[in-house]
Amino acid sequence: MLDEPQPIDLKAIINNMTNLRNLISHQDVTPNITQQQVDDYAVCLSRFSKALCEHLEGKLFCLNQQFEAQKEIFEAQREAASDDSSSAS
Repeated sequence: MLDEPQPIDLKAIINNMTNLRNLISHQDVTPNITQQQVDDYAVCLSRFSKALCEHLEGKLFCLNQQFEAQKEIFEAQREAASDDSSSAS
């Protein structure tokens, strides 16, 4: 149970990082952030990107399977139509 990843609030992380960037860029403020916080952000963003890639690869795999199944149906219908037109001649 300890190995199970904890859910992350990606929206809050991105908001925090954006706020820090805005303070640095627009107000020339030195942020109060530790190396550990930066490392934690990096870990969370990495977990998110890996999970997103896995999700998208799964969706792509399903779409490819559907495409291949439709292609087989189309080819079978085309072959049947071709057989019908040759037998009618």
